[in-house]
Amino acid sequence: MKNPSPDQNLFIRELHPEDVTGTYVQWMNDPVVARYLETPPGEHTESSVKAFVGQMLESSTDILFGIFLAGENLKHIGNIKIGGIDRANHNAHVGFLVGDRSEWGKGYATKAIELATEHAFQEIGLNKVWAGAYSSNMGSRRALLKAGWKEVGALSRHVVIDGQWQDKVFLEKLNANFPPL
Repeated sequence: MKNPSPDQNLFIRELHPEDVTGTYVQWMNDPVVARYLETPPGEHTESSVKAFVGQMLESSTDILFGIFLAGENLKHIGNIKIGGIDRANHNAHVGFLVGDRSEWGKGYATKAIELATEHAFQEIGLNKVWAGAYSSNMGSRRALLKAGWKEVGALSRHVVIDGQWQDKVFLEKLNANFPPL
């Protein structure tokens, strides 16, 4: 019998404020984990993160999912968001974070991206999802590429990270089953 692949017990589900734990808040304040996030580390509390998750639940244009591993104990390892859902133009952006550093490099981001993309196409009815990743964020770029996305362009010297200019690279995936307009 073959060993199950490491992602067979991975799933995503919409986050709720009661999912916010001290561990989740630690991810957001960890400079290594939060290096490429738009929100700087060190500013997050349990109440501020719960408020953010609550806002996402109320949003008509954003869905915040937790990335979970099932097993003996349910383990929340990160988040993935389908955001800025534009129903008129049938697209949205995706952002993700594997906050539990012990789970990095195991393919979980790729699987979460695949699941979120499937949700965007099948449940929301989008034609395209897109993401931006800074040029030095090779882990995110590889995860998106492994999930079947493609790089489509970049903004040169867009941000400064660690005292160095970084390009913002854009990736996208089109829904092959989207009906013609």
